[in-house]
Amino acid sequence: MTPRERLITALEDAGWLWLTDVTKGHANPTTIMARWGNRRLAICIYAYRVTAEGKTRLGGRRRIQMTRQPSTAPLVHQPGLATLMVGWDEAHGVFLAGDPWPKRFGGKSSSVFFEPATAIEAAKAGWSETTRPDGHRVCAFDPNEAAQFVDWVFRLHERRLRLVVPDEIHEVSDDARLLVFETPARRPQSGGTRVRIDDDIVIADDKGRPVLDGVWRAEFLEALPDSRSVDRIEHLHLHVKRVGFVDNLEALIGVLG
Repeated sequence: MTPRERLITALEDAGWLWLTDVTKGHANPTTIMARWGNRRLAICIYAYRVTAEGKTRLGGRRRIQMTRQPSTAPLVHQPGLATLMVGWDEAHGVFLAGDPWPKRFGGKSSSVFFEPATAIEAAKAGWSETTRPDGHRVCAFDPNEAAQFVDWVFRLHERRLRLVVPDEIHEVSDDARLLVFETPARRPQSGGTRVRIDDDIVIADDKGRPVLDGVWRAEFLEALPDSRSVDRIEHLHLHVKRVGFVDNLEALIGVLG
């Protein structure tokens, strides 16, 4: 049974009814829409088997490794769909799931890593979740805890307020700007790789000082590849519009920073 088939079975056992046909096999990604009572679930999943971290590294971490072509094509992201990376860890008998968004520009082979304790705790208690230092939010769960996994998915994709530090800002109109992030994967502190469509953001410089008044909403993301290598993102363009103002922007930046 493939990891995707295992997840579908676990969700069915938790009472979810499918609104779309789910084909069997290994194709990635797969869009799944289901309902349970009045709740609706719409997810786009990249499903793989969990493996041990590379032999040249120490620590015994587990990982879900995603391969895609071309590597400059971001993960599939559509309004109303939650994009996830899910893996089946045969060694512990649990699913591992992660938010692949921060690494959507990671090249041909992107991995989300899990500390050993995450899988071990889920094997004992049925559930475990954490946020890694690199910003990845991950969880592990027994198939019988699929309902808790669904709750985690909904929380994962709620609109968030984020701080970003762009390299350039271009005025499009009074209430619209184009933010440019250079080599965003190498500058995670800029926040550019973590912003999702519909997130609210405040904009500061590298010293934590406000650059633009108010709160802005991410409307569109565009990744521009390096002319020297199709496997590297050179610039990330984020289109934003102003949605409101705050009384003390400096204090808000201090909290978010």
